[in-house]
Amino acid sequence: VIDAFEYASPFLNWGMGFHEVAKYLYQSPSRAPTDNAHVWVNRDDWEALPPDLQRIVINACSVAGIDYTADAFMKDDVALVEYLNYGTEILPIPAAVEEAFLEAAKEFYGAKAATDPLYKEILDSHWEFKAIMDRAGIK
Repeated sequence: VIDAFEYASPFLNWGMGFHEVAKYLYQSPSRAPTDNAHVWVNRDDWEALPPDLQRIVINACSVAGIDYTADAFMKDDVALVEYLNYGTEILPIPAAVEEAFLEAAKEFYGAKAATDPLYKEILDSHWEFKAIMDRAGIK
């Protein structure tokens, strides 16, 4: 038996049967709001496409990402009700645990950024966006 878990989204976790082995499900805004959905394209094939077709692919992927996220949120809501009906306790992660997690993540990301300029550029962009969200009161 697992006392608590955090693996993927509630919907995906439900489908894998985690409710059968875990009494608690901790939710936190520090986790990803949904799972990643990547599109991989062969660079040579991509560069062979004319700019108008590249734009169509980019737009189609953007829309698919929005659709996937919206669908995942709806399925997560249904799954959370299923967890509650099953008897799983859904709780916020304790503040001390979340703070320790976020601090460890900052250290990890900082160490990676110190050795990889592209990673640093992406991380800096992330922190700039986070500052905007913080000013808006969005967690």
